[in-house]
Amino acid sequence: MTEVVHYALVIAHAIESLPLSRAKRQLLSKITDLDIAGRINGFGGCIAKNKTLGEEVGLAETTVSKYIREMRREGYINSGEFHGHYRILNSSLHDTVVQERYEYNLQKQITKYTSLSSTNILESSNQSTGPAPYKRTGDCINNQSTNQINNKERIQSSSLSKITWENIFEHSKNLILK
Repeated sequence: MTEVVHYALVIAHAIESLPLSRAKRQLLSKITDLDIAGRINGFGGCIAKNKTLGEEVGLAETTVSKYIREMRREGYINSGEFHGHYRILNSSLHDTVVQERYEYNLQKQITKYTSLSSTNILESSNQSTGPAPYKRTGDCINNQSTNQINNKERIQSSSLSKITWENIFEHSKNLILK
């Protein structure tokens, strides 16, 4: 028994730009998707029945049959072999859609990589990653006082007069503490 998996119907630009009605574009997109999956899985193309295709795109079985006939005549679909209860359909846009998906995924990876590398923009090439070295700020005279107030005043007076890449961390920390 096969499990029906539903995907969002995303129509490739190569199909979307064709001079076809919306329903025909959806049907051709579904046939192309199943053709791609069928070739990957060794079936040779789309082996779905008209009834199944109709259920997937919201068309009657007879309408699917009519649209397939018309798209075969127009050259968008090639009929392959017939195996008893099903026929193999191949989309003439198979290679174009596969190439479009490849380029989309490649662009997506490039965008992801550049956005990840932009988070490290504050690090310079000579800066190493890891914790900053400990710098002693001075002795604490009693338990009631803390160095935070003194450090905050010192940061405000010295380093916040001019914001540079070296003191941007202290500047942002001071803004958050205000």
